[in-house]
Amino acid sequence: MLLPPAEPRGRGNELLTLLAARDDRWAASARRRWRRQARRHWEARAPLESHSLSGSLLAIRRDAWKRVGPFDEGFRLFFEETDWLLRARRLRLRSEYVPAAEAVHLYNQSAVREGRARLWFEESARRFRRLHYGAWFTSMLESLDKRVPERPAHAFPAISKGGLDLDLKADYPLWVEVSPNRSGFPAAAERIDEPLPTWKLPEEIASRISGTQWLVQVSDQHGREILRREWEVA
Repeated sequence: MLLPPAEPRGRGNELLTLLAARDDRWAASARRRWRRQARRHWEARAPLESHSLSGSLLAIRRDAWKRVGPFDEGFRLFFEETDWLLRARRLRLRSEYVPAAEAVHLYNQSAVREGRARLWFEESARRFRRLHYGAWFTSMLESLDKRVPERPAHAFPAISKGGLDLDLKADYPLWVEVSPNRSGFPAAAERIDEPLPTWKLPEEIASRISGTQWLVQVSDQHGREILRREWEVA
């Protein structure tokens, strides 16, 4: 499973993400936009100029660190690397995604061990928005968040314990995307190059995220969605 690149940051993207959690049409638009960004990284065969990097694996030159400065310790948890990369981008420092640099990231481990993680995420998100988008935009986003409720979860057919049927009449390769969000993005994904009887979440991953609900999507090489299912990992 390939983890997604960090989401592009900007006022438009923040607003689209909020709307996607509340309306199916906005969600479909946001997924298409996210999918193009994700696959540009996943399918890269050489270093790709990008600031959408994961804080779980960063290699930073000493002169760049001195120029940008250290991580902002005002972020108790989350967003510190996002803030740093934006500062580097504004200084016009080059940043690259390197496909050959591989690491295994154990999803959500810090948050699981810290009961205040959700609160800290919200605090960091608000601080990040105020620093980079301004108080007026942050207030507008928070007001919209309160006034427009999130849409209820859809009752997609659940995936059986036997796995997901991938013997589909579609042009391969296909991508199986797995997301904890109702909007379906960001998502981890696996590329499937030929028909399979069934697809299962790898056991080493399933064992770490048991008892949680996920949205599983299958999309073709053009980004068109073929299948969507809810899945509770037992």
